[in-house]
Amino acid sequence: DYETASIILFTGGGYLRSQKGLTQVLNLGMILLMFYVAQRMRAKTIVAPISFGPFGYAWQEKISASLLSKFNTVFLREKTSYGLLKKHNLKNLKLSTDTSLFLPAFKHDLKENDKFILGFTIRKWLTPIKQRKFEREYARSIIEFSKNVPCVIRPIIQVDAPEYGDVDVKVTNRIIRTLEKNKIKVLPLQKVTDLEHAHKVYSGIHMLLGMRMHSNILAALAGTPFTAVAYEHKTTGISETLGVKDYCIDVKHVTRERLQVLLLHAHKNRDTLKKIIYKNIIDLQKNQKLKI
Repeated sequence: DYETASIILFTGGGYLRSQKGLTQVLNLGMILLMFYVAQRMRAKTIVAPISFGPFGYAWQEKISASLLSKFNTVFLREKTSYGLLKKHNLKNLKLSTDTSLFLPAFKHDLKENDKFILGFTIRKWLTPIKQRKFEREYARSIIEFSKNVPCVIRPIIQVDAPEYGDVDVKVTNRIIRTLEKNKIKVLPLQKVTDLEHAHKVYSGIHMLLGMRMHSNILAALAGTPFTAVAYEHKTTGISETLGVKDYCIDVKHVTRERLQVLLLHAHKNRDTLKKIIYKNIIDLQKNQKLKI
């Protein structure tokens, strides 16, 4: 297939990165092998918008950058990734954005009723001890927010893939149990099944506390303001693209106090945030042109 192709377009999972450990080394190696084979063909080679890094080891970043330098065009979806590859003197880079932001944007039409609905997504990312602490702080921030803003909570599963280590259901259920023990009203858990269902889910809440990057993007497309928890720079970069970087916090810096402040601030300014997000998406779709 590679030999007969005129263009080879890599879309992947939207990122090129790794963590420490043999499994991660092998996973990155399998991806880079495809890159190596492709750039030896006569076809034009293109990488669709991705995030680059972080890497578990410095040598992985150098090898990845070296292989990408041989492509015709490499699109990056946020400034941090673009900057990291620029340091390796690549001449084939173009700053773009996550392609999901080219989906139709909708103005949020959920009515401000008596019960404010706060949705949340969460994932396992840290070491066991740090993860437990993070989940405790995450749950407490929602509890404290609920004391200030009468609301109900909508747990959302953006990714359900335990066979690949994405145990979002388990993590989410732990948060649900903590909330319910503290007498917080929790609505039935929603698993996103497809794009149409995603729009229904994210347009059915007033605000999102999102750790899954694409849950934040889909909320934005549905006109729902969000507060983001970033476990990698891709989330920070997308928040910046949408004009709401101040409402994004690194997972390593999460405390109940910091997260509660962000949630309360987002709640207070949610009408402004809706307008900012909507304007940035529309401007992006008008002005962004992927020229090869």
